[in-house]
Amino acid sequence: MKKDFFQPQDHVQTELKEYLRRVFPDYFAEANVHPLPLGISYENNKGVVMASVTLRWQRKPDFKEGQHVAHFTYQETRGVNSLEYNWYCTSGLPND
Repeated sequence: MKKDFFQPQDHVQTELKEYLRRVFPDYFAEANVHPLPLGISYENNKGVVMASVTLRWQRKPDFKEGQHVAHFTYQETRGVNSLEYNWYCTSGLPND
């Protein structure tokens, strides 16, 4: 069965990228010279937006390559008077 391509709204994608920069700062540092440091695949499973993220590195001075995979869910948080949506890492946090 072929899955349909899913891409969330631009602001949702931007929020994930900002979250990734806070949680995984080394992958976005100048020392990482990998040509494709970030790969993101989105999925909508019965209304729940999820992302699988592959972070790649090739760091100076030895240029050794590596990668790390993390999974995220865009979840609703109930505040006192409002609802908010935020990205939460479900697996693959640094030092997990």
